[in-house]
Amino acid sequence: MTYCPVMLQIQHDELKAIFGGEYLLQVYNNEGTCVFDKVLKCNYFSFVYENFKDDVVSWNIFFNYFVFKLDDKEDGGGWFYIVQFNKDG
Repeated sequence: MTYCPVMLQIQHDELKAIFGGEYLLQVYNNEGTCVFDKVLKCNYFSFVYENFKDDVVSWNIFFNYFVFKLDDKEDGGGWFYIVQFNKDG
């Protein structure tokens, strides 16, 4: 099964309050089903590509594992997270 991570910016203020953050990190399988999501407080965009700073410092997908590390400024930052997806996605 293949997976695709996406980062979504929450635009509406009421949705930001409901979700408790400004960004949503999601992973979808090849059937279009969201298999993981995590709300992020902020993304520290500088809007200057050379200085682009992202809450997700590093990420990769290895077989059925999604591995990522958050920026130290984010809640839970500095840790590596490993998410295992089941074989059915």
